[in-house]
Amino acid sequence: MTLPAEIRNYVLSTSYPNMFSSCLLPHEIAGLAATLIVIQRSDAARANLRASTGHLRTALSNLGYPIHQGSEQIIALEAGTEPATMVLRDRLEERGVFGSVFCAPATSRNRTMVRLTLHAGLAAAELGHVEAVAAEIAPLVKPWEWPIARRSRGGGTIDDSQA
Repeated sequence: MTLPAEIRNYVLSTSYPNMFSSCLLPHEIAGLAATLIVIQRSDAARANLRASTGHLRTALSNLGYPIHQGSEQIIALEAGTEPATMVLRDRLEERGVFGSVFCAPATSRNRTMVRLTLHAGLAAAELGHVEAVAAEIAPLVKPWEWPIARRSRGGGTIDDSQA
């Protein structure tokens, strides 16, 4: 069946399948193909990242940091209150370790944190530096006293209304 000429343009300009359909352009296909090659050749990097992440999570846990959530390369150091998180951030940054601070409203008021994000390109010396800094500042930031550490030990809960 052919479309009458009088309504052809109307159908083409108002038909949602025609308006919103598109195909991949040659340069987009080339970019996706190149990305797929990188992904296929990155097994060793992914394995290295998994091993580095496991090592640092274990090291931090052994130092008293409550690192019990997840297994991925983003490690949350949940200090609790915003002032405690700022102290943690400052102690880390003074020693060359940088993370992302998350405070309310991105988190609950008393669940603020510094997030460390690992990547496959980190050298063993760099991971060792993070571990050494965490050991050095532990007596200053007392991670075993953070609200999340107390909750994980069964020492009661702390709701968002408590400072």
